[in-house]
Amino acid sequence: MKLVQLFMTRSLPPQQLLQLEDEELSSLIKPAAHYNRKTKNLKKMCHQLIERHNGEVPGTRDELLALTGVGRKCTDILMHFTFREPTIAVDIHVHRVVNRLGITHTTSREDTADAINEITPFKFKHHAHEWIIQHGMKICVARKPKCSDCSLTDLCDYYQTEVV
Repeated sequence: MKLVQLFMTRSLPPQQLLQLEDEELSSLIKPAAHYNRKTKNLKKMCHQLIERHNGEVPGTRDELLALTGVGRKCTDILMHFTFREPTIAVDIHVHRVVNRLGITHTTSREDTADAINEITPFKFKHHAHEWIIQHGMKICVARKPKCSDCSLTDLCDYYQTEVV
């Protein structure tokens, strides 16, 4: 996702990004993990954007997923925030929270995304991603969830089976 944000926030078209030296591009995305590999993937993606999409970020799921370095989460984030499609992107926090609550019982983020998007009413999809991520980052943290601070314990499978 951070790679795609580079296009959006810095307004660097693929042609311009390809002109950057690998070292310069790596330094721009260094906060992202695996920045050396992502630098190579980002340059491949730029070539694909130029060759297949006239240098524009495509607006369909299938076209986005066909780009090097773009996976399900990145596609869902772009579809939601850029193209205003009602969808919930699932990262590790969303995956953890909805599985602990018992909303889903999945082992992969992709399966969680499919399940949560299927059952979430349209009117909640716009903000659900942010709400769940914030809960997962502040309350339902990975190692030591703050169940004593959580208002969802009466609905939570994890709390009922692991804490009580």
